[in-house]
Amino acid sequence: MRQAERRARTIGALLDAAEGSFARSGYEGASLDAIAAAAGCSKGAVYAHFASKLQVLDAVLERVFADSGGRLARVAAALAAGQDPAAAARAYFGQDDDATHVGVMAETWQVAVLEPGIGERLEAFRNSRLAVLGEAAVSAGLAPAAAMQAADITARLIDGLTLERRLKRAESA
Repeated sequence: MRQAERRARTIGALLDAAEGSFARSGYEGASLDAIAAAAGCSKGAVYAHFASKLQVLDAVLERVFADSGGRLARVAAALAAGQDPAAAARAYFGQDDDATHVGVMAETWQVAVLEPGIGERLEAFRNSRLAVLGEAAVSAGLAPAAAMQAADITARLIDGLTLERRLKRAESA
């Protein structure tokens, strides 16, 4: 195996482990030692690829926001088909990795308050989400202003459902 393949495999394993750790334990509760161990690597391997835990989170968010694309496509299809925002927002969920996705997304909001770079990344995701949902609502026949209002309501419902699911997971732990 070439070095580039080993590097990619190691980074993938580290990000898989970090995503699960951030979802379960939160950013503050996740340790680089535990992430490295879960990935079958040393802590040195983490630092060979990432300068800090914050940089690991940033890389995890890149993956999580990319995963959101498929989720948002289902929501957009529901809006374009004329479903109301509440029904469309529920289409965001229903995947095997919902608990991990919910955990990372909820944690992102908390970290965004303290870390400007994460806040900027979250804001860019939210703006992009509004554009996708707004376009879908226009496809359903809504006027642009009404479409953006439907998109905003749907996005806020997704956020609310995400936080509600996170709370329920925390209560059952």
